Amino acid sequence: VYSPPSINGINISISYTPTQDEATMSDRDRTTNGGVGQNHQETVAVAANYSGELEGVGYTLSVGSKNGNGIASFGNTANDLSVVTGAIKLTSGDWAIGYMIYDNGDSFGQSSDSSKASNSGQNVALTYNMGNVTLGVGWSEQEAVNGTAYNTAVGHDGAADVRSTNITHMGIGYNLGGGVGTFLQLSDYDINDGDAATSETSPQVIFAGINVGF
Repeated sequence: VYSPPSINGINISISYTPTQDEATMSDRDRTTNGGVGQNHQETVAVAANYSGELEGVGYTLSVGSKNGNGIASFGNTANDLSVVTGAIKLTSGDWAIGYMIYDNGDSFGQSSDSSKASNSGQNVALTYNMGNVTLGVGWSEQEAVNGTAYNTAVGHDGAADVRSTNITHMGIGYNLGGGVGTFLQLSDYDINDGDAATSETSPQVIFAGINVGF
């Protein structure tokens, strides 16, 4: 990752990744780049952010993009990786709100697909700080279509099905002091695989933990 000096308050970072084959903890091998059939190669990511204050409201604006070669196993008709993201955070007193959106377009498809791939999503979150206690709520959404080529490669059915996941979050955090904090969060999922003939399980999940900082 290369981060040049800030210019007029604008911070920029650039990174290059030869392969996405090793992008998860389960990938420990050193195979030839492109050995994992559904991953992109030779990716370049660029991101920038700017922070300021207007009429007592603090703000941070962020934009980013990731571009790279198409999925190796799809051959010459593979669509190039093209991802765009944007985010904004506003703060005023003890309140903070943030919004993020991303769009992968048809990056996981082929130009010859009869059903075009797509993947996009958004998140919004609001927090209120009451000293040692912080309350938060949030909502997340993702919609994806496998598309013809990717659907065949991963062995799924329904290349044109619009798969969606919506999650509502509610949480509370407590600062115990000394760099130690605790949190409790409820996440309510609404999952739809795009097939009216099937029924999905949409769980409610409780997360709890302790944070230790130094």
